[in-house]
Amino acid sequence: QQRRQRAPAQGAQQQQSQQQQQRVERGGAQQQRQRAAASSRRQETSGGERRPARRTTATMDDSQQSQMNQMCTFIQQEAKEKVNELRLKTQHDANLQSSMQVHAAKNKIQQEFNDSKKKIQMEERIRISRAEAELRVKKMKVREELLAQVKAEAMSSLEKATADMGKYQALLEDLIVQGLVKLNESKVEVIVRVADVELAKKVKTTAIKKYVDLIKKETGQTATCNIEINPNGNALPPAADGSGKKSCAGGVKLLASNGRIVCDNTLDSRLATAFDELMPEIRSTLFTNRV
Repeated sequence: QQRRQRAPAQGAQQQQSQQQQQRVERGGAQQQRQRAAASSRRQETSGGERRPARRTTATMDDSQQSQMNQMCTFIQQEAKEKVNELRLKTQHDANLQSSMQVHAAKNKIQQEFNDSKKKIQMEERIRISRAEAELRVKKMKVREELLAQVKAEAMSSLEKATADMGKYQALLEDLIVQGLVKLNESKVEVIVRVADVELAKKVKTTAIKKYVDLIKKETGQTATCNIEINPNGNALPPAADGSGKKSCAGGVKLLASNGRIVCDNTLDSRLATAFDELMPEIRSTLFTNRV
């Protein structure tokens, strides 16, 4: 029973002790607030001016806002200048690239034009050269045909000259003498056309005498010569008859040393020699322009 009576008394004491401690704590906190307020009033009084705390804070906020605005304006200006700089650089690079491309395209077009022009000029020169060559060949062909025609006309004149027996006999004699002088042999074969055998026999003796006298006069020596007319049936071809066969206009062919030495003194051979020798004069007479 005593324990039961002591328990409520102890609980009441503990409750009173806690309430008293709370009062002390509240009193200490109130005193601290009062000291802080008094200290604040003293600081304001000692400064000589009373500035509300809220107004000071607002003034500091305005200064910071102004600085921030200035910084923002500066940043925006820098950004605008950078953008403008980049835009100008980009435009300059684009213009430069475009100009380079245009210049390269112009150079390419000019090069292609020059190549085409050179090709056309080369083709034109080749065409002109080819045409000139063809024309030159034609002119040469025409000239050769004309020269052949002149030679044929000369040959025709020779054939007419043999029709006069008196002149042809004297010509035949001179041809034999000339051949004997060239050969200077003691035994000579004289080949003539079958139609000229009788004329050759007539002039044989006279021709030998002229040859001996000529040698005696020029060298002082006495020459001997024996002539045979168409030995073994040899003879020159007959005159041309238009059939295209081998022919001879006249004259003689002399052989010596068993045919190893030949002197062709036919009219055909003489005409060919004279024609070749006189070719420059004939060309200058017939053709005034060079080929």
